[in-house]
Amino acid sequence: MSSSRTTSHTSSTPQSLPSRPPPIPADDGFEGTPASREATTDETDASPCEFEIDWENIWHGGKRLMGAKRRPRHRRVIGTKIKESWIYRHGANLEHHGASLGLQLASHFDEGTWKARFVDWIIVEDVTFRQASSERLRWLIANGGELASQLLPEHHTTVCSWIRQTFESRRQIIANLVKNATSSVHLSFDLWTASNGCNYVGIVGHFVDSNGEKRDVLLGLPRLVGPHSEALARWFPMDVGRRRLRCIGHIINLVVRAVIFGSNVSKFETELRGATDEFSFDIWAKKGAIGRLNNLATYIRRTDQRRQALRRFQTELAGDDAIFTLEIVVDGKTRWNSIYNMIKRSLELRSAIELYQSRWQKPKNDPVHRDLTKDFLNAADWAELERFHDFLKPFYILTKTMEGNASKPGVEGGHGAVWETLKTMDYLFVKFKQAAEETQFEEPSHFKSGIDCGWAKLEDYYVKSDRTPVYRAALALHPSYGYDYFERHWKTAMDRPQWYNDMQSAVGSLFGEYARQAEVEAQAQAGLLEGEVDEIEADVNDYSSFGKRSIRSLNTQRKKVKAVSELDIFQTRPIYAHDLDVADPLEWWNRHQLEYPVLYRMALDLFSIPGMSSECERVFSQTKKMITDERNRLAPEVVEADQLQKQWLMRGLVV
Repeated sequence: MSSSRTTSHTSSTPQSLPSRPPPIPADDGFEGTPASREATTDETDASPCEFEIDWENIWHGGKRLMGAKRRPRHRRVIGTKIKESWIYRHGANLEHHGASLGLQLASHFDEGTWKARFVDWIIVEDVTFRQASSERLRWLIANGGELASQLLPEHHTTVCSWIRQTFESRRQIIANLVKNATSSVHLSFDLWTASNGCNYVGIVGHFVDSNGEKRDVLLGLPRLVGPHSEALARWFPMDVGRRRLRCIGHIINLVVRAVIFGSNVSKFETELRGATDEFSFDIWAKKGAIGRLNNLATYIRRTDQRRQALRRFQTELAGDDAIFTLEIVVDGKTRWNSIYNMIKRSLELRSAIELYQSRWQKPKNDPVHRDLTKDFLNAADWAELERFHDFLKPFYILTKTMEGNASKPGVEGGHGAVWETLKTMDYLFVKFKQAAEETQFEEPSHFKSGIDCGWAKLEDYYVKSDRTPVYRAALALHPSYGYDYFERHWKTAMDRPQWYNDMQSAVGSLFGEYARQAEVEAQAQAGLLEGEVDEIEADVNDYSSFGKRSIRSLNTQRKKVKAVSELDIFQTRPIYAHDLDVADPLEWWNRHQLEYPVLYRMALDLFSIPGMSSECERVFSQTKKMITDERNRLAPEVVEADQLQKQWLMRGLVV
């Protein structure tokens, strides 16, 4: 154990001790230990220590110091080979009077008592087991040092103050990171209502930093105050509609709900919102097999006794093979693909559900109890559920796929980028087309009408995607796709030649914007800004100036020709085997930026955009761990400061 200052055995009459100069730093770097000085009178005459020291139980950094002995500094033994102990070199004399517990030398360490107090802390404070064994806690205990006990806050307001202080110092680091981005900064945002009723808006920035790395950074989590006013749309000097990108997960969710509930989903949800239990059961029953399954699942999950009955039937059917049982799943309303999960689980539990139906009896003493036989599933219902399950499975897989983080370290270029949006929609378009052909001559059914409604909803979002060129340009600039993809799928397979022509026009127009911006920047660097170079000097004769053009106009024309040809060169370049499976398009463009300088700038912006706002959902999932029933009065400013720093620390953006 090393002391943070030079100390002496405390006398029983400390007021009689003469004042002494401040300690001199030791040569070996331990703060507060004298390098060398002669013994003083007060050291020699010091009275015995006020507390007894067990020199066989001196610990430092969790290890016992072997061979430590009491050997005052002033005592010299000449002619002997006594080994100088570590504790002596770094201050054997300890001051006990007035010292804090952290500065006292622990003569004993009771392992059992320490463990008991540690467990008590976990139990009483509801500390999770992962938190109690986290590396950060281990570091704090191992490296706390002697003064750690003095630093521990004694009131919760101190913790809030510390969090705000570190937030103010760290936010400048993030501001500089965003300021130095080499790409445009794209924003994804979403709203969330916490368990305490407060509304928060998560704002995440997506960009390429100065080192060429894609970043997803939480920039804000403020509490939402007041109604929606469109003030930001009026404030920003840009075409908001053209720059708005839609979350592909939201598109998939709306298409799926159209498949399940038909064309007027809003009306259906409005009816459910104010309905009584019995009335809501009747509304769901009109939705065919899925509606009756929802009623059945809701009924079973409503009480623990009914859930136990379903588990008993599973065990009865499994016999000796029973290992575990499953719970029936009910529609989660706001959760994407929750209806698919409900159908999937019901098919797994079909035998148990049929056994439950066969043994169900309406309670005799409850006349208002719902007659569950209205919701029993027959063979035709199970067949329809299987068709819905098989059709909706690709939607479920694509939703999970696009929820990925294409900027996550180790999986750079993975799924979840905006260039996958149109590819995802095209894949689903083909699935709808196949299903429509299969059901073309069938009798009307919920499944058949659902296919028509879902396909119509998907085509609506094709039209909306045309309002911005980003979706098409991102896929067109992907080294593994390009214009060839649109020609194969849109022009040929999907028989939409006009879509293909519109795509070329939109991508060319967007490229022209980048080309003009590159031209302005090049002129600024070369000192050829408009007005600096004009027509050929007026004093030359007419013949010499005839047919000549200004330097500015020549440069403008040549750069324009070069910019237009750059896009054509990329789309008509030779394709090699490694170009067919490019996992990270941005990495490919980093290697080819000298060949396509304008396209490279365009690629930086396009391939740093996510396809979904799932990053905001991840933020909300973390924040709900902070705002609980026991912590429902946290100030929104503290919540924001805490969660922003949490995200920055988890991503290694700050230390």
